[in-house]
Amino acid sequence: MELQELVARARILFKGAPKRVRVFELVNGKRSAKETARKSGRGLSATLADLQKMKDMELLEYRKDSSGKIVRKSDSV
Repeated sequence: MELQELVARARILFKGAPKRVRVFELVNGKRSAKETARKSGRGLSATLADLQKMKDMELLEYRKDSSGKIVRKSDSV
């Protein structure tokens, strides 16, 4: 996927959604979704929905271990 397409997708997803932008800024591969929700001031279900939307638009990839399984921390991605 080209950078231009990623930028277009991000504009669509983040337009008028400052809290969703904050969630995206907090994602670093080390924080759990619970920690991200706590720091962004959003509920866990809203944060998980935002993360899923970002994943669906290919703006995020879940972290995987050496066997290819998604890394979970505190029972959260």
